[in-house]
Amino acid sequence: MIPYFQNDNNWDAYRNELMDWIGTPYRHMTNIKKRGADCALFIGNAMKNTGFLEEVPFREYSRDWHLHQNQSIVLESYLSGSKKLIKGLHFITMDGCDEYMRGDIFLISLVPSGIIHHSAVCLNEKSMIHCIQPRGVQISTITNWWKRHIKITARIMMEN
Repeated sequence: MIPYFQNDNNWDAYRNELMDWIGTPYRHMTNIKKRGADCALFIGNAMKNTGFLEEVPFREYSRDWHLHQNQSIVLESYLSGSKKLIKGLHFITMDGCDEYMRGDIFLISLVPSGIIHHSAVCLNEKSMIHCIQPRGVQISTITNWWKRHIKITARIMMEN
């Protein structure tokens, strides 16, 4: 298997779709480009709009669920979403972010419990795109601070 976004055409289509979401405000449990999105639904819809995810898994959750539960809804969402990738694509996961490349999905925890409750897509070795409250969809620098909070890196792989 090879990384799906190693192919420039695949990456260009996905990157262009991700960039179209810049400026979309943060809105809990919403996934409408330029109207509102949260971190997981923004990424899921960009994947669907680019054609490599058949449908975006959706599960209701409270705005502050990660403060009151030990359940990692964002991680579960990506794992269930992996079953919705088009034929021939698969997710692999790696702890932390020691090795990352364009298109990788960062699963992030910003709370002491370590519950994964945020996600972002790696654009290159220095930047990522994500939807974060209150700023909405934006590009951020992958600083050491972010690297400390990335718990899992998910990569989409393509069968040869």
